[in-house]
Amino acid sequence: MKSCILVALLAALASCVHAAAVPTNAPTVVGAVQPGDWLMTLGTTTSVAQPDYVITKRLRYTLGSMYQVNAVIITEQGVPQGGAPAFVGGLGTNDITVVLVSARGRGLHYRIELWGYDTTGADLGPDRPQITIAEF
Repeated sequence: MKSCILVALLAALASCVHAAAVPTNAPTVVGAVQPGDWLMTLGTTTSVAQPDYVITKRLRYTLGSMYQVNAVIITEQGVPQGGAPAFVGGLGTNDITVVLVSARGRGLHYRIELWGYDTTGADLGPDRPQITIAEF
């Protein structure tokens, strides 16, 4: 009986410790980089902190119809601010939407990478596709 109580107490303690985890700059990977994929774009986005407000930043990446994005890697830059990617949509297409949300009263500073390939099989070498980025 004592061992059951001890196990339950340790399980509760472990869940509390996990809930109080310190924010890190570990990358958030959505999708999977496939063999033959290459880095289509690498950019950063920032928003200045506003007292008592949560900042939501919506980005839309539009590539030519011959491109397909298989993975998005989002990494927080600088000191961890407590924000997070809230949504990534459109994987497997040429139209990707990313939504970033800040912690209340904090700013945003993220690096965003799009990984994919040319569906025609062409080898572009050092050339990168033209990408339209819209913030809405």
